[in-house]
Amino acid sequence: MNLENRKQAIRQAHEALHAQPAQSGGRMTVLERMQRLFDEGTFIETNAFITQTGNILAESERLPEGVVTGYGAVDGRLVFAFAQDYSRDQGAIGLAGANKIAALYRTALQNGAPVVGMFDSDGAKLQEGTNALAAYGILFKAAADAKFKIPRISVVSGTCSGANAVLAAEADIVITAGENAAFSLASVSALQSLGASAETGTGIYAAQSGLAAAAAATEAESLLNARALLSYLPSNKKDKVPAAPCSDPAERAVAETAGAADGPYDMKTLVAQIADNGVFHELYSDFASDIVTGFAFINGASCGIVATNPVVNNSRITAAGAKKAGEFVDLCSAFSLPVLTLVDSVGYCGESELQNAAAAKEVARLAASYAKASPPMVTVITGKATGSVFSVLGSKALGADLVLALPSAQIEVMDTDAAVNFLWNGALAEADDAEEAREELKNKWEQEMSTPLNAAKNGHVDFICEEKELRARIASALSMLAMKRHFWDFS
Repeated sequence: MNLENRKQAIRQAHEALHAQPAQSGGRMTVLERMQRLFDEGTFIETNAFITQTGNILAESERLPEGVVTGYGAVDGRLVFAFAQDYSRDQGAIGLAGANKIAALYRTALQNGAPVVGMFDSDGAKLQEGTNALAAYGILFKAAADAKFKIPRISVVSGTCSGANAVLAAEADIVITAGENAAFSLASVSALQSLGASAETGTGIYAAQSGLAAAAAATEAESLLNARALLSYLPSNKKDKVPAAPCSDPAERAVAETAGAADGPYDMKTLVAQIADNGVFHELYSDFASDIVTGFAFINGASCGIVATNPVVNNSRITAAGAKKAGEFVDLCSAFSLPVLTLVDSVGYCGESELQNAAAAKEVARLAASYAKASPPMVTVITGKATGSVFSVLGSKALGADLVLALPSAQIEVMDTDAAVNFLWNGALAEADDAEEAREELKNKWEQEMSTPLNAAKNGHVDFICEEKELRARIASALSMLAMKRHFWDFS
């Protein structure tokens, strides 16, 4: 065979690999997914010609592996990706496919670049026997080796159950895509046979249960979401904090939301006021809504945001909310992203003994996440911070670099009524007018013990500012702390 004929044969073989029929249910083909993820014309496939293995297969029967791997640019930055290809043996995972993905992870680690995985597979290649089991072990190790070294995002585009779901869940962030997404440890049919609801195992259910960070309406939307998330994350743990052009003045005044609120307010409104151009990329919005987590650019620099939401659960934090916040702080810390914490909470949910135990465990983990975090940390007390909520959520004692408070904030060791009853119960019992005496003591407590000024006098609050100043103060603090990560180790 002469050289031209050989080139033609190779071109035809490569074209045949991607001559897929239309995916069932309107799902994108694997190349369409890659093209949506990467900047136009930048995707380069790797290990394209690898075929499935297995002693029982004749050479002529060996089909292309059910996964496509490669790299390209996302907003000009290097990103690696793999996509399970349902048109190739239903995307079944075998030893060769696992080795393709593991090789991709190794190259991504060597080059300090993120990995995006797109999941759409019916499971393992059963004909490979124990090799199929080994394949998952290879994949789990490859994903674990990359944990908190490079960002990892999973996009669940189709079926993703069993060990495949474990692999997808290993990522830092999981996004489900449209009505074709089926994401659960057991298969959806198995779950429903046991009496589960029709929604169990769907992408929406995964988001509501906290397994997925977001449930996109379509595949195209899920891949746009992945691109947007990559813009907030550095390429690796040693990379600098991402920046974006900013035309929104750092000194822009914030409209009164918390300080002027007569009762609970939606913290998301205040977060949007602080963020550049009002853009806040929320994660886990369908799960544990008492805590708000997500990314924003503030004065052009990426920042992770954790905020209690006083409009939910009567300003109380759930065990699920504490877990959500702690895991998000861990993610930000791993990649040196600043953490902005906004606090307005009176305590924890715990109507039952079981809820109390769960909350205590998760709040302890949350406290540890803040205590171990090394990036810049700025905390703002926007309303109430009662009891250990003040200590746990980014206090100076726990490691925050700067703590701000609004004039209307209430920082107290316990609720005013409870404090008065505890400290002056005997005096109230002897008072001629117990109710009048109670009101006087409550006013005394609120004016002397629970004001942000009292906390500031004791060094627990750095500055008390008006709400309209918040964006400017936060932007200034983050700018001042921007070099902190370069001087952690003086040895």
